[in-house]
Amino acid sequence: MNGGGLAVLGLALVAASGAPAGDAEHGKLLHDQDCSRCHDAAMYTRPQRTVKTFAELRERVQQCELAAELLWFEEDVDDVAAYLDRTFYRFSEEPAK
Repeated sequence: MNGGGLAVLGLALVAASGAPAGDAEHGKLLHDQDCSRCHDAAMYTRPQRTVKTFAELRERVQQCELAAELLWFEEDVDDVAAYLDRTFYRFSEEPAK
């Protein structure tokens, strides 16, 4: 397999693992600009939160993006999910099951 094929395979494995692949710094900018109109930190830290995995977190970010008609790119959704994971949820720090 050539170098390009290995890079594609590596990206596919990261995507399949549910691990965050986004730019958390860019995600923070988008979150602060768009998401904080409706959500504050209490939304992400409440004891009864319903999001239990990174895949669910990313799906929730995409649902909010669509509901707010933000017209983000997929990479923007990834970035916001990565920011929320790094800052509040920390799914990427959990050991693989």
